[in-house]
Amino acid sequence: MEKRSHNAVILITVFLANAVITGHCYSGEISITPTPQNMENKNMAVDIGNNWNIVSDIPDPSDNDFLTSYLNGEFLSKTSISFGIWKTRNLPPNNYILLALTGSSWLKQALKNQNSYATDKIGEEGYILDVFNDRIIIIANNRKGVFYGIQTLLQLAKSSERGADIDAVKIIDYPRIKNRGVHFSGPNPKKLKGCIDKIASLKLNTAIIETQDYYDMVNKGAIYEEIFEYARERNIEPVPELASFGTGAAILKKDPLAAEGIFVRDAKFKTEKGEIRPEDPVNHPLLNVIKGGNCDIQVKSAGSGEIYREGTDYDIIRGGLEYPYSSDTLPTKILQKKNGKIKDGDEVLVSYNYVENKNASWAPWSMPYCPSYEGTYEIMSQAITETINMLHPRYLSIGHDEIRGMNRDSRCIARNLTNAQLLAYDINRLYSIVKECDDGVTLFMWADMLNPFHNGGDDNCQTSFGGPKGKTAPAIDLISRDIVMLLWNESETNLKNAPPYFYSKGFNIWGAGIKWLMDADPQTPCSGIIATTWDGWDKNLPDVAKVAEAGWH
Repeated sequence: MEKRSHNAVILITVFLANAVITGHCYSGEISITPTPQNMENKNMAVDIGNNWNIVSDIPDPSDNDFLTSYLNGEFLSKTSISFGIWKTRNLPPNNYILLALTGSSWLKQALKNQNSYATDKIGEEGYILDVFNDRIIIIANNRKGVFYGIQTLLQLAKSSERGADIDAVKIIDYPRIKNRGVHFSGPNPKKLKGCIDKIASLKLNTAIIETQDYYDMVNKGAIYEEIFEYARERNIEPVPELASFGTGAAILKKDPLAAEGIFVRDAKFKTEKGEIRPEDPVNHPLLNVIKGGNCDIQVKSAGSGEIYREGTDYDIIRGGLEYPYSSDTLPTKILQKKNGKIKDGDEVLVSYNYVENKNASWAPWSMPYCPSYEGTYEIMSQAITETINMLHPRYLSIGHDEIRGMNRDSRCIARNLTNAQLLAYDINRLYSIVKECDDGVTLFMWADMLNPFHNGGDDNCQTSFGGPKGKTAPAIDLISRDIVMLLWNESETNLKNAPPYFYSKGFNIWGAGIKWLMDADPQTPCSGIIATTWDGWDKNLPDVAKVAEAGWH
């Protein structure tokens, strides 16, 4: 059956267990998270028992089945009350929960000739919940509002000796901000459904899920298909985040040559006993040397500058090159050829690229890939295409926060691009891959490398990681305006200046943390808010609840 229009009103009506029923006194405080916009406490509670039925008249079969089973299952889990499912086309005389669209044949009977509720102001996700001593009514403009009304009903429900109590209230409720979510960093997929249940109960509607599993969709795709469907049923838009560029671990595991190396130019070496050895082995140990992928080792005369030929004048014995590029790996060796031009005692100059984690030993994943190596985009293209084709997301995040060490190996240096131009090139390559796969997918990315009030405005951001000077913020003018920017860093400067700056450039922005809603310039607030869980879900649950509160109320 075709879905009703947006203006249709969905109704849930609950009649209590007997023909003549009264509530009992209730003096406790009512706590609902997030706090409703408007709530009238009627100072009583209503009894509910096992003899109730759920009657559903929602036209869409999938919505009908899900909302019915969800309400029944969650109520049973919380209160041990199990409802029957009413199958006939007539309302039972009492003791039922009615799920229906306004205009159904049951609505007037369910309302008992009461005036209808005005629902024009509650929008797409709002609802009205009214608890009487003989019925409970939840009204919404579509299934999203019904789902959130159910969440509030579940928070009101308490186990009792009689079965269950429902606090008697009248609530008119709707979110003040449309986009409210959580960012999950490397979550355990076995625990994600439980996390989704929690954020659904808090009326959050977005889950940005970052995991390296998207680079192995052949083996891991079915797991995330199930998780994404589970989230969508609960009004949560799942957003896959494929960490890339600055967090290149997943790419580097597949192709070690994709790492952004550090270029060493004309290091002094000397030939001794058939081996060309570094004069400064501490600084030039030839560990994790990149050979291949448009990177090579060049050996030339220290005197004449003549370039020697591999295979004729010297041979290369490759050392280890594998993520995470440990210092314990075998070094590369350069051996003198007997009949070559290099003689024992000759000084030569060696130029090469090697990989080193200049960030932190505990964070090998925070190593950049090389945006001037075509193999990088072969991996990214496969991962993005498989993720979109299997998970069908509306949004996809490419990460891109905290890039540490770009534009520093010979492949990038040869292109003579500024840091900003190189960053824009990479963003545009990934943007094209996404749009070629599905033009309807909107990109997300972390904004700090494009933010002049954050990392993007630091002229020396790359220098401590072996890269050149140069701000990356100017890349903002070289990329598409339909990318959603995720802002973090709640410094006073950022809160004041970043939102109007990005809006002036034509970008939509979401803030990571409640300060982006509470303390940012009220004239240019963020259009979305997310809680982050960088150091684990359990540690950040209080912040998740705060974000839910700030985003809704």
